[in-house]
Amino acid sequence: MHPYEKPLPSLPLPLQLRETSSRDGGTTHPPRSLAILGEENRRLRKEVESLRHIVIEQDSQIKALQDQVGRDSQQKNRHAEQAAILFKSIRAAVEAYRDATSSQESTAPDPFAALCAFSDSDEEWV
Repeated sequence: MHPYEKPLPSLPLPLQLRETSSRDGGTTHPPRSLAILGEENRRLRKEVESLRHIVIEQDSQIKALQDQVGRDSQQKNRHAEQAAILFKSIRAAVEAYRDATSSQESTAPDPFAALCAFSDSDEEWV
């Protein structure tokens, strides 16, 4: 049972509004005023029930959103790991290319120098 689905307690009328007998020395409230109070009590209970359903629905929506945020965070982490693996593969390919072309004496600038310079920096790919 959801915490907000607990039944409402039966609330007694405040002492000064209860119908008491004149033998007890209390004042007698006419049945009409008690009927009005009872009707107001029923109306307020219906309103509370309506609000309770709204709270339960919003609570479940909040939980669904929290679950979605958790899934999005996990997916972001997986994508970051995949990007890191891909970057390492590219870096290994660049190093292999450099090794293969280092035996050739070339005066042309290294086309992968910018990529390797970035890979050696502290910047992160997102």
